[in-house]
Amino acid sequence: MFGNLYYENGIDKLLQIFLILFAFAFPLTVFGGNLLLFFILILWLLRGNIKDQIQSLPKKKFLLYSILFFIAHVIGLLWTEDLSWGWKILKKMIDFSIVLPLLYMSMKRENSNYYISSFLLSLIFTVFLSYLLYFGFFPKILHGTIQNPTPTMSHISYNIYICFGIYILAHKLLFNREKINTFLYSILLILFTVNMFTTEGRAGHVMFFAALFLLFLQYFDHRKIRTYVLVFLFVPLFFFLAYNLSDVFKSRVTTTKNNVTKFFIENDQNTSIGLRFAYALNTTEVFLENPMFGVGTGDFPREYSEVHNKNTPDLPTTVNPHNMYLIVLSQLGIFGFSFFVMMFYYQFKSSLSTKENFYKNIGVGVVFFYLVIMFSDSYLLGHFTTILYVFLSPIIYRNFE
Repeated sequence: MFGNLYYENGIDKLLQIFLILFAFAFPLTVFGGNLLLFFILILWLLRGNIKDQIQSLPKKKFLLYSILFFIAHVIGLLWTEDLSWGWKILKKMIDFSIVLPLLYMSMKRENSNYYISSFLLSLIFTVFLSYLLYFGFFPKILHGTIQNPTPTMSHISYNIYICFGIYILAHKLLFNREKINTFLYSILLILFTVNMFTTEGRAGHVMFFAALFLLFLQYFDHRKIRTYVLVFLFVPLFFFLAYNLSDVFKSRVTTTKNNVTKFFIENDQNTSIGLRFAYALNTTEVFLENPMFGVGTGDFPREYSEVHNKNTPDLPTTVNPHNMYLIVLSQLGIFGFSFFVMMFYYQFKSSLSTKENFYKNIGVGVVFFYLVIMFSDSYLLGHFTTILYVFLSPIIYRNFE
C-alpha cells in the first residue's frame, strides 16, 4: 500500500503514515483530525532534529508571515478590553502558529501524492454519503439530512471542499494523459460537480466558477486573446446550464438577486446579502476609527455594537462581519493586515517559482480561491476551512523549495 513511501527511519515512516491518515480524516471528523494531529506532534518530537527544523522556519517567508500573523493577534491582546473574546479569537488562530509549521516540518515533498490522494479519497467517501442522503437511502447521516445532504460539515464549508476536489480532479484530467486515469477522473469529476449543485453553499458555487476561469487560463495560453474569448464564452455557458439544471443553484441565484434588489432599490437591508452589506459598512467605520492597530484582538463585538446602535439599530448585530479582510483590519489594523497580506503574497510568489506544473497551478489556485471566498465570510476563523488551508499549504510550499 505504501510501497513508494519516502521516509528516513522507522519513526519517520510511522509519521508519514499518520500524515496520510490525517489527510483522510480531517474532512470527515474534527475529533479524529485533532487526535491524529496529536500523534503527529508526538512522532515529530520523537523523530529528532527538532532544533535545526525550528531554526529553519524563519527562512521560509510564507511560514514566517503566518507565524507573525498569529503573533499580531497575541500583541493585539495588549489593547483589548474584552480578553475573554480575545482568547477565543486567539484559539482560532493557533493553526497558524503550531499546526501549519508542524505539518510543514513533518511532510515530505516525495510523499505529496499520497497526501493529495488520501484527501481525494476522503472527499469521494463524503460525496458517496451525500448521494445516499440525497436519494433518500437514509434520513440522516451525521450532520446531513435529505434536505441538506452535507454529512460531515455545514454546507458553508462543504461546497468549498468539494470545489477543491473538482479543481484537483479537473487539473489531473486536463494535464494527465493516461487513459485509465482519464476515465476514472471523468466519472469522479461528473459526480463531484453534480453533488456541488445539489447542495447549498453560495461561496462554493462562486468558487466553482472561479475555478473554471482559472483552469482555462492555466490550460490554454493566458497571453493570447482567444483564451479570454473562450473564458467569456464557456463560463457563462456553465452558469446557464447550472441555473437551468439545478433547482438548488437556481434558488440561491434568485435569492441573491432579490436580496441585492431589495438592498439597492428598496433600501431593505434585512436580508442575507443586505445584512452583509450593513456589516461591511459598519465594520469599515470601526476600522477607520482605529486604522493603524485596530480595536484589539477581542474588542470587535463591543466596538461593532456601538457603531451598529448608531447606524443600523433595527438590524441584528454580529460578532463576525462575514468578511475576512474586514475583521482582520478592524481587529489589528494595517499592522496585522500587512502580515496577512504578505502570507498570501509569498505563497503566490512561491507558486510561480516552480516548474512542476501541478504544484505551480494548485499553489496559485489555493491563493486565488481563498482570496475570492474571504470576501463573503471569515473563512480563516472557521475550523474546516482553516484546516483545509493549513493542510494544503505545506504540501504546495514544500514542492517549491
